Parts: sequence; structure tokens; C-alpha cells
Amino acid sequence: MTPAFLNCLHESQLLLDLAQKGDWDAFIERHSAWSHQVDNVIQSSSKDEPEGTSIRQLLNDVDEIRSLIRHRMTELESQVSSGRQQKQAVKQYLK
Repeated sequence: MTPAFLNCLHESQLLLDLAQKGDWDAFIERHSAWSHQVDNVIQSSSKDEPEGTSIRQLLNDVDEIRSLIRHRMTELESQVSSGRQQKQAVKQYLK
């Protein structure tokens, strides 16, 4: 396994942990760099094939992170919608 792959795997575990804890600010700070690492590892995997279990773990982490992001997006959409409804109710009340 290459050091880049090991670093990417470690970073994916860290991001997964941050997402599971709901530390979205820290997650967002690290996500872009991690995304580039994953892309690089996947592109170079044809040259230096990492062990099958490790690449599966990385892909599982990516899937889990995506799932947690989708869940967070749904929460945010709900909060925004609720805020809009409250704003409309206040406008109607003040008329």
C-alpha cells in the first residue's frame, strides 16, 4: 500500500468520524482536500493496486460519508423550510 493510499484511508476515517459526530464545520474544512486525495488514489490505483480489502474500506467510507451528507442536507432543508414558514406566519400576523 502506498503512503498516499494510507493517508487517504486515514483521512476518510477522520471525516467519517466528524460527520457521525455532527461536527460539520470541521468536516467542511477537510472535505475538499480529502475529495482530491480520493480522486488521486482512484486514478493511480491501476498502477499501484492497493489490497482489495483496503480499497473496499475506502469505498465504504465514501458511501457512508455521502449518506451522512445527504441526511444533513435533508435536515438543513427542513430547517430552512420551517424558517420560511415562520417568517410567513409573522408577516401574516403583522398585517
